[in-house]
Amino acid sequence: MYDDTILDGAVVNVKDVLFGAKGDGVTDDTVAIQAAIDALFASPIGPDSTVAMEGGIVFFPPGEYVITKPIHLVNTGVKLMGASPVSSTIVPRGELVTDAGGVKKILFDGKEEGNAAIEIKYINKEGKRTFMRNMNIQNLGFDMGNVNKTTMIRVIRPYDLCHFENLMFVNIRGTAIACISEYPDNMQPEPKGLGQGIIFRDIHIDNSATVLDSLKNGQYVTFNKLLDRGRPQDATLPAIYLENVNESYMDNVKVNATGVEVDLAGNVVRDTANQTAVSYAPRSAVLMEGCQGMNIHMSSFNQLSKPAIDIRRGTMGKQGASIYHFIGGNTFEEISDAAIRVDGDAVAAGAGKNASNIIVEENRILGKKQPEYVYVLDNCDLVTIHGRASVKVGGKCTEYDDLCDGY
Repeated sequence: MYDDTILDGAVVNVKDVLFGAKGDGVTDDTVAIQAAIDALFASPIGPDSTVAMEGGIVFFPPGEYVITKPIHLVNTGVKLMGASPVSSTIVPRGELVTDAGGVKKILFDGKEEGNAAIEIKYINKEGKRTFMRNMNIQNLGFDMGNVNKTTMIRVIRPYDLCHFENLMFVNIRGTAIACISEYPDNMQPEPKGLGQGIIFRDIHIDNSATVLDSLKNGQYVTFNKLLDRGRPQDATLPAIYLENVNESYMDNVKVNATGVEVDLAGNVVRDTANQTAVSYAPRSAVLMEGCQGMNIHMSSFNQLSKPAIDIRRGTMGKQGASIYHFIGGNTFEEISDAAIRVDGDAVAAGAGKNASNIIVEENRILGKKQPEYVYVLDNCDLVTIHGRASVKVGGKCTEYDDLCDGY
């Protein structure tokens, strides 16, 4: 560390001549964006200086910033900030490939899944990975352009003062935000760690096919194949994935999939009676594994064919139990599976409960198509539900407190 001065809170602009990002939707801005992030940690800041720079804001003026390789953030105290989520957009671009079965896919950085467009993990001065603190991503949009299954933002062990705020994700088949304790292919990391103190606020995740057709010469013809936000049926991975995350807060998060079914060519699919079918995204909005103390409220989830909120035991990290959650004041619309599922899975003898102490209250269930059971509980206990709802209680769910009005 430098004894003279440490500069904290600097602001760098990715379009500055020092970095050279264009934001024109064509130029590859990967190197420029990475250079702007790295510039926040110059030590020293000049050849004759003993001043060190540590953290600050990376600003994205209005524009579409194309990236073709992962952006890495390996230091704390960084805020990635745009002008607004509709004017400052990061656009991962991939390569169109055809697999052995003849299916065409767009791969980011040559990988179908398991990678991330923005990779966030803290590396300390000893070269070891530890907790990521004081990190903020705000006022940005992300258009995945139908890239297949790549995670947009992945954070390893986020721990206090980590905010995701005023963000929009479109065309996303993979996961928008993943906060995890360790990489999935590293099953026994040492030492293991947890995440906590994360805020998710004002986030919109959208896979909605905008298409129009009309009757011409006795046949329906699709004349507008504008798949501006991606086919809902292509969105297969959880929109938000949390693993071993504690004491965090989710407010005004919307996971949206609207529209009718369309084929790969963008044509509206109609049955023999020329009727369209509602398209459901086969994903969960929020998947939590081994998390504790999560608060989810004032959020909305629609047109999903898997449980909108899925609470599971942890299987990978340090913490297995999923407990002390509060889920209330949310809206679930056109959900064909459960609005909320709690399943602690099998519990080893003497190991305690894997899912318990969960409060669910005053959620709204809307839409023409509603799940057979709004809440599905199994392998859990001490679950309290307030409000009118249908509930399925599995054989291994104990101490369920039904305060439902006519469930």
